[in-house]
Amino acid sequence: LVHLYCEMSAAERLQHQELLGALVEQRRAGRHLAVLHRLTDLYQHPSLLRGDSSSATAETLLNESGKLRAVVDRLREIRRAGEKAIIFARR
Repeated sequence: LVHLYCEMSAAERLQHQELLGALVEQRRAGRHLAVLHRLTDLYQHPSLLRGDSSSATAETLLNESGKLRAVVDRLREIRRAGEKAIIFARR
């Protein structure tokens, strides 16, 4: 089992802060679960918030997500070592 530490990009941090602000507002209205789901989407990949991941290039997807870059970098290390990997994702 490997845990990866990855930094959010500046754009991801901005979206995160905006969603945290929305969480406070929506909580008062009883709609905070929708914001929590959007946060979960952001943590997987920012394109999930926009719903346009299927039309994006691999380069664009890598540039947008610190998490995806960390995973791909780790997979490259595994490949160089001649090892195999199984990835479990939530989405």
